[in-house]
Amino acid sequence: MDFAELRARWAHLAEASLPMSSYVEALSLERGEPRRTDEGPAIFVRANGEAVVGYTERGQFSLREVFATEHEACVLVWNQISLSAARQGPRAMPLRLADKTLAAEVAATSDAREITRYARHGDPAVRSNLASRTDLPPEVLRSLARDRDAWVAWVVARNPTTPEKVLVRLARSRRHTLMSRIVAQNPALTEELIDALVRDDDFGVRRQLARNARVPARFLTLLATDPDYMVRWSVGANPNTPADSLAVLARDEEMAVRLVVASNPVTESDELSRLAWDEAPDVRREVARNSRTPAPALAGLAADRETSVAIWVGKNAASDAAALTVLAGHPESYVRLFAAENPRTPADVLAVLRQDEWVTVREAAAR
Repeated sequence: MDFAELRARWAHLAEASLPMSSYVEALSLERGEPRRTDEGPAIFVRANGEAVVGYTERGQFSLREVFATEHEACVLVWNQISLSAARQGPRAMPLRLADKTLAAEVAATSDAREITRYARHGDPAVRSNLASRTDLPPEVLRSLARDRDAWVAWVVARNPTTPEKVLVRLARSRRHTLMSRIVAQNPALTEELIDALVRDDDFGVRRQLARNARVPARFLTLLATDPDYMVRWSVGANPNTPADSLAVLARDEEMAVRLVVASNPVTESDELSRLAWDEAPDVRREVARNSRTPAPALAGLAADRETSVAIWVGKNAASDAAALTVLAGHPESYVRLFAAENPRTPADVLAVLRQDEWVTVREAAAR
């Protein structure tokens, strides 16, 4: 992977997401030293060919890691972006109301006249907060769905009490950008509407549907074979995805898909054992973090050549005596520290760690 491919993947992620997706930030890819201008993740290639990965914030560049090649740096950035996006996900939340008293009134009033007044209020923040309520009369939601402000209509689209006919109209609407993608997030979609959205030409709609925790398993199974890897990636992160679909995705050619399957808390132990041998260290690290990973697989990962993988084995409460014994002899002190802190570390191993050359390890083993 080089700069051009990383930039293309970044753009694809941004296109699949929504305007309120906080993880889609500016990505700086430059040759030369940091200019400390753009906010967000950054990669810089020095004159000697080294690639520096870091983050620029408030005019300051914080160096995170130096890699020998551009490829290694790009892979690290993409892995972290994709996993963060899969875990976080976008949300169409109401706009913030600075007036706390007004916000409380909008959230609590049951007076029909007051509700009508707030639905016509000049401030879109008031209307969007009202639109998030789940006890509004259908006619109020229908009115707010036609709001001139996109954010208000987005909040209506995600409201689980919005009538189906309103959601259908919103999904077909071209008045506000990306409306179908917001509708696909609604937790109360009918199967008829899901059936229409799952075949939408916009991969962003299918991706949001794949993220929806209320979508029935049969639709997730269909989306697991989607030609767009961002859709498959979202299915792999969904905790309601059927085991057989996760097994298919665990063999996906796209590493980011395997990464989220490895981090999914419902992935079967057999698949985690297989992913423990994945060629990508980031995938193996997620297997080491997963509480469902079988003890034999964790014991194997304890000897992994990547220190970060071994560290997560030490932090995993499922690690048994075999894995923790391996970690206690690791050359890196931080790995031995997590072995000393793990409550399942055997007494004889703790006795050895109490003699460790690093005082922090000795202290942890003595507790």
